[in-house]
Amino acid sequence: MDRVHGLFALGTTGEATGVSPKVRREMVERTCGLVRGRVPVWVGVTDTCVEESVEMGRFAEKAGAAGVVAAAPYYLPVEQGELMRYVKAIVERQGLPVVLYNIPALTKMGYEVETVRRLAEMGRVVGIKDSSGDIGYLRDLMAGVKREGCYQGGEVCAGGDGNMWAEDGGAVAGVWGGGEGDGEGGDWKVQIEN
Repeated sequence: MDRVHGLFALGTTGEATGVSPKVRREMVERTCGLVRGRVPVWVGVTDTCVEESVEMGRFAEKAGAAGVVAAAPYYLPVEQGELMRYVKAIVERQGLPVVLYNIPALTKMGYEVETVRRLAEMGRVVGIKDSSGDIGYLRDLMAGVKREGCYQGGEVCAGGDGNMWAEDGGAVAGVWGGGEGDGEGGDWKVQIEN
């Protein structure tokens, strides 16, 4: 596994919230143009304004992205019902699959397991990247949501369908297939690499 399996543009390594919408679009356009479909490009669409998230999803689709990634809107925490409406608007108003992004340290709130379970029922919510660092949450998530597509991000490599992390300051998503499980989203053995 010594190759890149995909790119995550506009993640939380700082570029998405630190640049204008115009620059975000330029980054998506250039990334997708350079990749030319050789690997999937997933684009972060998180914003405090649902309209901007939806528009970024539409733009990413036109640019050739494979999907979008949505964390909770940052700055002001919202209730889980509001978070569901935010994600539902993204799912329904743009055409790409959606990966949820749980990173409560930066968004001031996270996706509760029941919220993820309900969003997964929508069909086009295809996975979650959990960067909470909470192994208990990851276990509960994998036991409570019977779908593929649970990725652990951050400093540990922990079970699930793979792991994503930024390497060398870039937003490169690597998929680590070393988790052991029953294939149904439950009874996973968590593996931690030092």
